[in-house]
Amino acid sequence: MITPQTYTLALLVCLCGILGWGFWAATIRMGGPKWRFELYYFDFSIGALLLTTLVAFTLGSMGSDITFMDNLAIIRKQQIGVAMLAGGVINLGNILLTAAIVLMGMSAAFPVAMGLALPIALLSGSLGDTGSRGVLWAAIALMLAAAALAARAFKHFHEQKEIAQLQKASAAGGKQKPAPRPSPWKGVALAAVGGLFVGGAFPLMNLARVGDIEMAPYPIAFFMTLGLFLTTFVYNIFLTNLPVEGAPISVFRYFKGTLKQHGAGIVGGAAWAVGLVAVLTIAALPPSAALSPALRISLPPLATLLAAFCGLLAWGEFRDAGDRAAVLIRLSLFVFLLGASVAAVAGLLG
Repeated sequence: MITPQTYTLALLVCLCGILGWGFWAATIRMGGPKWRFELYYFDFSIGALLLTTLVAFTLGSMGSDITFMDNLAIIRKQQIGVAMLAGGVINLGNILLTAAIVLMGMSAAFPVAMGLALPIALLSGSLGDTGSRGVLWAAIALMLAAAALAARAFKHFHEQKEIAQLQKASAAGGKQKPAPRPSPWKGVALAAVGGLFVGGAFPLMNLARVGDIEMAPYPIAFFMTLGLFLTTFVYNIFLTNLPVEGAPISVFRYFKGTLKQHGAGIVGGAAWAVGLVAVLTIAALPPSAALSPALRISLPPLATLLAAFCGLLAWGEFRDAGDRAAVLIRLSLFVFLLGASVAAVAGLLG
């Protein structure tokens, strides 16, 4: 099983993880406005499983060390079950986050979701050892504040859009009835609940690794994405019949998608799986390549900020927002960055 054996390679894996978790959501809109996120997500789960399968039977089956199949033969079945459970839990959080992104955009949904997910991961020690509890709680308070600011920013932006629609209808002499818009708190609630489930998956990931024989990162990633793939059918059948936006759709519409639409989901899932493999790999590095807790803690927050800035710059979110909403969303990202920096300091003290 080939894993990074030097500090430089470990940093490269960390960078790949930041890019994977930072850019996967940018593929949601690549399928076009008519390709619903529920259909996108079927391909997402396929792409994630394909990537971890490829890693398991290439990097996981090479080298002179224990292989992927060897590790499976000696670990306990309980560890496999916990890994699949972790995949199902993180999948529920991720699919709710995807729904929130559709309603809110990346720049607002990610800070809300990860502002709740990361405190759970930090308190459980899943991202690395931390020192002063006071410093850790300061980081958590800042992340929660960033989530609240992002929610308020989207609320103001939503209200601004409603006013603009009413003004447009009034200018048309009342003949043009504005389309009803979902409550801004629906997207916030989806992002928040999704964040709680994503955060809850981190302790399960660590629990899967621990046992009489340690479960290697590639098998954990494989069984997590297998759990993700299987639970997608359960979650998505529910969402297609009770959608968060629009009318119910048939799952058979999936088979009418174009190559571009299916490709967007597969690429998105593969990118997300790269981030997952990176997080698991850097948590199990040998002493010669081990990253400091500060760097391990920094991976998910940096990926969150990258995704949020991608929404602002590439998707043009909040471009036409009023001064208050624009200030609040930028303040949210600044506070989140500050919280991530304080969390990294807590890692240095660990």
